[in-house]
Amino acid sequence: MNSGISVTQIRDKGHIFLLIAMLFVAGIMPMYLLCPILIVLFGLMLGILIISVFSPEDFNFLFTIYAIGFVVRIFASCFFYIFSFTLRGNHSPGFIFPNDGWSYSQQGWQIFKFAERGIKVTIENFIRDPNMFVVGACSGNITTYDFFASYVYSITGYSPLSLFFISSLAGSMAALFIYLITKELFSKRVARISALFAFFWPSFILWSTQNLKEPMIAVFIFILLWSLFYAYRHLAPGFLLFSIISVLVLLEIGMPYLAIIVSMTFFVSLFLFINYLSKSKLITILIVSFLCVISFIVLRDRVLSFIFEKSDYIMKQESVWEFLNYHRNVRAYGRLQFLKGIDISSAGKAIVFAPLGLLFVIFAPFPWQLGSVMQVMAVPETILFYILIPFTIKGIVFSYRKRFNQSFLLLSIIFGLFLFLALVEGNSGTLFRHRSIAFYLVFMFTAEGLSLKNEK
Repeated sequence: MNSGISVTQIRDKGHIFLLIAMLFVAGIMPMYLLCPILIVLFGLMLGILIISVFSPEDFNFLFTIYAIGFVVRIFASCFFYIFSFTLRGNHSPGFIFPNDGWSYSQQGWQIFKFAERGIKVTIENFIRDPNMFVVGACSGNITTYDFFASYVYSITGYSPLSLFFISSLAGSMAALFIYLITKELFSKRVARISALFAFFWPSFILWSTQNLKEPMIAVFIFILLWSLFYAYRHLAPGFLLFSIISVLVLLEIGMPYLAIIVSMTFFVSLFLFINYLSKSKLITILIVSFLCVISFIVLRDRVLSFIFEKSDYIMKQESVWEFLNYHRNVRAYGRLQFLKGIDISSAGKAIVFAPLGLLFVIFAPFPWQLGSVMQVMAVPETILFYILIPFTIKGIVFSYRKRFNQSFLLLSIIFGLFLFLALVEGNSGTLFRHRSIAFYLVFMFTAEGLSLKNEK
């Protein structure tokens, strides 16, 4: 009779002891250290779940690049956190990464500390009350994202690294949903190429490692688009829930982007429906243009009132053009400002300026603009983007001709985003960051163009 313990039993008991040890360590570890670890583990499990459910046939490839992309972002986040929060030395707060990320963190912590003392903080009283000013935040403004940071701190304690890791997770999720959207609209081959761009394009990694709003805005935009495209083929109540959640989040942190997506979706749906009935694109364009003008006239006051109410800035503009002009003047500052003094406070002035603004949105920062370290870092990426432009155009032309219904909405949204940025951006630094959301979608067509080249 063998009274010993088998290897299997030893291994199983080892797993149990390991689990107990992990739970013990988690129990004594402070929340500000434990939470970043939990965010990483949650991110990996969430990636496995989404890929297993919606793309199991390409699991090995997709999870590999997801895990690598996520880990790269985590390490980059640690680097920025160490040099911005622990080894600042004589440098200004947040010197190694854009001050917005520093401001969100510090103002979020301030809001949480006020809430602990029973003091209610709103956007209005935070800006107007000098007692609420956060020294070193360098913001002068407050957004819903600051309140999100305060909520995170209410769980984690003062843990900026948790915010960094949440941004890394959002950036990785955004890239994952770019794959899913591309697979629905084009093919798995094109989706793989677009996923490589989304996971490893340098500025996409950069902006998703520094506690900024853009990764979170991007991921909810892509979830919304994916749920619309996927539900078109596989109608299910769950996708309506995804859409509602995405809309509610974007209402709070990305109102202009949501307005563009909703208006473009309405425009494209109307266009495709009327075109199906009339069989003539010219007649369709005339009818849709007329209906859009009528809609704008009828809904103008209500829409503008809603946009101003959801705006991060407190202002009293009376027209959409004054609203855009205000935003542009606010951002046209510092060494990275461009085309300063441009007036777009009327429809005519905005239309005249739009082509020049679009030129900057698509091609800036130019290689000869070296006003900051960030722009020097952007030069190789910018040159690579210029090289890829012929493939992007090829992918757009092919998609327009062969997959018009699938690509028309995406192209309209890209154009809407570019046009909005062309009118409101006056600083190449913020432009470089904000346009990344549109570039995720642009690279889907770049991937299509590269795929066509490989097929030949």
